[in-house]
Amino acid sequence: MRFAQWIDGRIRDLREPLLAVIPEWPRQAREKRGRGIVAHAPDRLLAFENERLKQQLVLIVGPAEGGHGTFSAPRHKHNFDQIRYVVSGSPDFGHYQVASQGQSAFFPAGAAYGPETIEESEMLLIQWGQHWMTRAQHDETYSRMLQAGEFKDGYYVTVDAAGNEQRADARNAVWETFNARKLVYPTPRYPQPVIMEPEGFEWRPAGPGVSGKVLGRFTEDDVYVGNYRWDEAGAVLTLGAERTALLVRHHRVLVDAWSGRALPGGDRLYPPNPGLADRIWQATFNIEGARRAGAAGDGLMLSRTQPRPAGKPRLSLPDIQNPMIDAYLASLTPERAPRILASRTVFVADDRAEALRLAEIGLARQRVRYAAIGRPVFVDGMSVHDQIAAMDIHIGDPDDVIGSLRADTVLARATDLSVQSHSIDPPHPFILRSIELVAEVVAPALGWMRTGAAAARHG
Repeated sequence: MRFAQWIDGRIRDLREPLLAVIPEWPRQAREKRGRGIVAHAPDRLLAFENERLKQQLVLIVGPAEGGHGTFSAPRHKHNFDQIRYVVSGSPDFGHYQVASQGQSAFFPAGAAYGPETIEESEMLLIQWGQHWMTRAQHDETYSRMLQAGEFKDGYYVTVDAAGNEQRADARNAVWETFNARKLVYPTPRYPQPVIMEPEGFEWRPAGPGVSGKVLGRFTEDDVYVGNYRWDEAGAVLTLGAERTALLVRHHRVLVDAWSGRALPGGDRLYPPNPGLADRIWQATFNIEGARRAGAAGDGLMLSRTQPRPAGKPRLSLPDIQNPMIDAYLASLTPERAPRILASRTVFVADDRAEALRLAEIGLARQRVRYAAIGRPVFVDGMSVHDQIAAMDIHIGDPDDVIGSLRADTVLARATDLSVQSHSIDPPHPFILRSIELVAEVVAPALGWMRTGAAAARHG
């Protein structure tokens, strides 16, 4: 089975709460997406050095071929947990368990379900466990097994010495052949999949301008499934304190690994690279995140634009980010030199009118993209100048941009600066010209210069 599109990712350790945000897509956007069939198992696993100890998040959408648009599997079970979100269609998981669009389902490890029939459906799959094979390992094992039998209708079929046909669940047979041991299923936490109907839950406030529904919490690790809805333009979903604690713990594991210290379970990274621990940057939108970066001795990354606090839509970007820098410097460990990177949207053209013309084209494209996903970021009637101000864009001819950047008080405190032309996104020749003008005209006027290795390369 082939897919036109797939998006792979991974979850390293699900001993902490997992947040899955399911957006509320406008009806028009859903109708344009089309449909496809999602295989019961992921079409592709990302290859890692020790994939069997890793977990996986996978989203697969797109048209299937063969089987007249229908995927089926006999009654079976997994040795891993799984969550599915139904984007479209009505997948039948067997024994009268039929899900519908917008519903989520938790499939407990060890719980049998099926026979399964999925016809013209799209789903988001999230699954995790302790014993994974890479796609390369799976394919190599599958090929070897074809020498002794065949895969048919969800089974691996062989014929014994007496001429009797032997059938085994295909997925399990590959797993057992690769691992050279019998697959033992855990005792299921629930006897069958749990289908969650979001229409049965009420929206509750989940943050300024955001509503949420927690549909279910599963396993001793408190994995939860939630739907979230953005009610206001520019609203931000703020994760709970447990997510911050998770970030801090995983940051410590990362630093320990690079530094050659023992990891949970006793393993050590080989070869270690302690120098990497001195080159970590933390990006954040808030003062607490800046304080955390400073306490860790890491660099602070400031965004090119960010949502304004509730009730203060016209607060300037420096007014938001300067207090973050204050908190970072106050928390920075004494032995660490400050590292503050400010990212800014900068588009320089030889002619101001040309820059504004390209801005109108680029921002119009972005308005269309936002409207398609239900994010009315720009108020009707806003001029291109209003949009440029709202997105903190520095644009114009060199003199315009020099004056605009000079007024940005954050830049006087930054040790590093990165610039990009997004969201103007002009044609490539204009991007290259903008880079030239920044390097040859804007930067020298502001006293910026190359340092370190960059200076050595170009000196």
